Amino acid sequence: MSRVDSAEGMPKAMEFARQFDHDVVIQEFVTGPSISLEVIGKGEVALPLQTTQVILDEHYDCKMVLAPCLEMLHDDQEFLEMGGMLGSAMRLQGIMDIEAIVHNKVAKVIELDARFPSQTPSAVYHSTGMNMVGMLFDWYVKDKEPRPRMARERQAIYEHIRVRQGRLESFGEAMMSDCRHLRRIKGFHGADVALTDFTADAEEWRATMITTGNNMESAFRKRDRVLSSIMDQYQLGTRYDSVPGRGGRVTRLTPGMISGLESTLPSLDADLIRMTGLGLRGLALAAIGLPANHSFAVGTKVAAVPMTSGLGRIAGFPESLASVSRFIGLESFVTQESDVAGIREAYERSADVMLMADDNAFLAVSTRRKVWADNSECTALGYVEALQRAAGEIGGEEVLVVGAGQLGLHAIRMLMERGMKVRVVEKNPRLLRVITRDIGLEAHMLLEEALVNAKYVFNASPAPIQGSLVREGMVLSNPGVPLGVDELARRRCKAIIHDPLAIGTAVMLTKVLSAHRPGETGRPEK
Repeated sequence: MSRVDSAEGMPKAMEFARQFDHDVVIQEFVTGPSISLEVIGKGEVALPLQTTQVILDEHYDCKMVLAPCLEMLHDDQEFLEMGGMLGSAMRLQGIMDIEAIVHNKVAKVIELDARFPSQTPSAVYHSTGMNMVGMLFDWYVKDKEPRPRMARERQAIYEHIRVRQGRLESFGEAMMSDCRHLRRIKGFHGADVALTDFTADAEEWRATMITTGNNMESAFRKRDRVLSSIMDQYQLGTRYDSVPGRGGRVTRLTPGMISGLESTLPSLDADLIRMTGLGLRGLALAAIGLPANHSFAVGTKVAAVPMTSGLGRIAGFPESLASVSRFIGLESFVTQESDVAGIREAYERSADVMLMADDNAFLAVSTRRKVWADNSECTALGYVEALQRAAGEIGGEEVLVVGAGQLGLHAIRMLMERGMKVRVVEKNPRLLRVITRDIGLEAHMLLEEALVNAKYVFNASPAPIQGSLVREGMVLSNPGVPLGVDELARRRCKAIIHDPLAIGTAVMLTKVLSAHRPGETGRPEK
């Protein structure tokens, strides 16, 4: 089998195929979100119900169903009418499931399943109140034709999770197959309902959960609270969100990512000079609009304050912050005390800036002024500056932003403010809706679809960049951790800008210190 991406590649693919058989089958290859539509029928009458969206895991097993489907994906009314016509033409007796891929906003039907679906009926029921079993019973036993209704349509999220080995995992329904003694629990950690094998003493357990809201935003906010409750109660360190083709996503820094960071700073500095023309300090200054030769006041001190709240201190993290501070020409130390006592110690030792982070925020805070800098914003600023300098003249080319979380949204705003065209990849339906509806940008759910022909990429996610999809000469600005590029991607890229911590931290410090008056150092007034 060969995949052909252009007309030029067809002769070679045909030659390859004919080595095995002279009868060659050519199929259209499409990528895009997966959708599903249940149709019930009795002879010539067929009734389409509700279009749902199917989210897959790394094994292409369904891990989540959204009911209804995201409205911006395609012409839903046309798809519903097509479902009704197919059911009538087939003289459907009972129920079938139409599965399609939305490609360029057109639903491409890939499969008809004449069976009772395993997941979508529950999602549809919690979204609309339509009970497919009851409707079929009324129609076939009572001879009462049902009337599909959408009057009380809510957003429903149906998903599977597993807790094990200190992390919360999102996988497809296959992991539920060997569950025993399942119980139905209403209000499970704030979800509407869950089917789970959870017990108080279990080290590993699974659940199928349904969460609803009046709209997409409220449903996903509620879901986020449910998952946070599970993470907090069972002291889970990471979230693993399984996605097709690239495994899971682990977004928290780990000790391994920053181990030995101090020794890597000279090579990072040299790489930045080669790619952008500026070293770490110069890049940080340029990002906030200061000249590269700007100097900080002699004796400026930075305190890295350890924090133990939430998931706890990351080994080596405050020491790494102090290393970055020293590398850009500042005095620095790690407080012996942590948390509030560490803040007090920073003041007692006349720190000018404090660096500190918990599960919710990573900040640089001035002890002189009412000024602070956020890591997400400053990391975006540093990597946008690096991307633009490494690219030279971007001109009319688009920048592809991968991931529209906090970091990605900052990058999108900054790129647009600099007059650049932006496209976005985001698999989270709630964030996808923000990008397309609120910001008005083109967005994709599949990285593979968007990456082809992209010349400038800002990767704000842990998603790996596969070399087979990389355009020769690509500039990749990659603050997302961990960095996932294969050898082919390294060879094809003109520049790969990445480090786990230093660029964002350097920009935070320069931003805060830029608000200090010249020579403003020493013990703060009491």
